[in-house]
Amino acid sequence: MNKLSSWKTGCYLAAIFLGGGVTGAVITAGTVKKKAFPPPDPAHIARHMRSRLQDRLQLTPAQMEKIDPIIDRASAELAAVQTDGLQRVAEIFRKAHAQIATELTPEQQKTFAEMEHERLEFLRRKGCSPPPPR
Repeated sequence: MNKLSSWKTGCYLAAIFLGGGVTGAVITAGTVKKKAFPPPDPAHIARHMRSRLQDRLQLTPAQMEKIDPIIDRASAELAAVQTDGLQRVAEIFRKAHAQIATELTPEQQKTFAEMEHERLEFLRRKGCSPPPPR
């Protein structure tokens, strides 16, 4: 193989490798975005539910007057469930991190605290910040 053809082969392999890397990054970013999103807003769910019922069932104003409180109550219950669930998840992480920290050296603890700060910042940017401790 002469120098020119081996150079071309190397360039082609590098291009294929970079193309695969870019494709993998795009697919991964899309998958993560789909999986790591905040739960739907209960108020949005209530608006959607009202709209869908009204559109599909052609409810009368009298029917909507009776159904609205049911939807409002369900929305409030959804919000409470979401808050409770998020608080439980946050508490599990707090406990696990406290236990992990006891097994680390002081330098590792410092890095671990930085990692936790980065995780919380990431969640805040995504709109998923954990609730404060109870």
